[in-house]
Amino acid sequence: MTVVVTGATGYVGRVFVERLLANGTAVRALVRDPNAALPEQVERIVADLAEPEGLAQALDGADAVVHCAAEQRSPSRERHRLVNVAGTAAVLAAARDAGVRRVVHLSSIAVYPRRDGGAPLAPDEAMDPFPELRDVYAWSKIMAERWVALHRRAEGLDVITLRLGIVYGRDRDFVARVWRRLPGGRAVIAGSARMLLPLVHVDDAAEAAARALEVRHPPSAVLNVVGPETPTQASYLSRRAGHGREKLAAIYVPLGSARLLARRATARAVRSSRAYALAWSAQEARHDLRATERTLGWLPRIGLDDGLRGPATRARDAIAAVG
Repeated sequence: MTVVVTGATGYVGRVFVERLLANGTAVRALVRDPNAALPEQVERIVADLAEPEGLAQALDGADAVVHCAAEQRSPSRERHRLVNVAGTAAVLAAARDAGVRRVVHLSSIAVYPRRDGGAPLAPDEAMDPFPELRDVYAWSKIMAERWVALHRRAEGLDVITLRLGIVYGRDRDFVARVWRRLPGGRAVIAGSARMLLPLVHVDDAAEAAARALEVRHPPSAVLNVVGPETPTQASYLSRRAGHGREKLAAIYVPLGSARLLARRATARAVRSSRAYALAWSAQEARHDLRATERTLGWLPRIGLDDGLRGPATRARDAIAAVG
């Protein structure tokens, strides 16, 4: 089996490639940088999703495509459109033309509308009806999913979309969705201490993508991938500090006041100063995983404490337990 991976050197893509190689799967990586660091077993194809000519040839002979590539850091809506929207459309068209059996598209729970309480968000619910009010990343993921739905419906393309929660673990730290560091170990956070964080460990995200490759006749084409715990913001910061991360004194700012924070901050997640975008970030939503369990026969398993400890610490703890 040959699997093409876009974004193979990115955060999730790198872990996913490790997972495939461990299983003996042939991997073809689409990368922009011809000198990108890749395991020696990986076939390298240089391609830029913002200039997608030649993608069909790159996918020729592949059995499946896992689309991990995404722009996240640029403040430019145009850059997000080129990579996340037009790039996704180009990958889907190339997969269709190459006769690829399965496409796994990594998306985000950012496509959902705001919700506080009530029933968990299910994958069959409509996406946010106000994408233009969201930050550029969320807007682009909603637009990309529209292309996925079109290719699935009109072209009959076999696509499974995984809507990932907030991915953390290994080398990536996380504090809050919308925040700003202050001197003296303090952090200004937009929202409240009771906000819910739908986290998922990067290893679980990679495992979900690997399982989505194998499932036949999936009963659901869109799946939520969120970890076994959804801590509050306050609980998360406390447990994060308990695992040796920086202890931060959180100063929570009501959403109305947070608009000023959004104007001044430089992080991608807070560039939008619109009230709706901030309100979305401070929601208290949970996500329905029943379709995920039914389709993949599995659910994310890495709990928050294990995820915060990291692989090296978990291995050391395991050795100590055996000793």
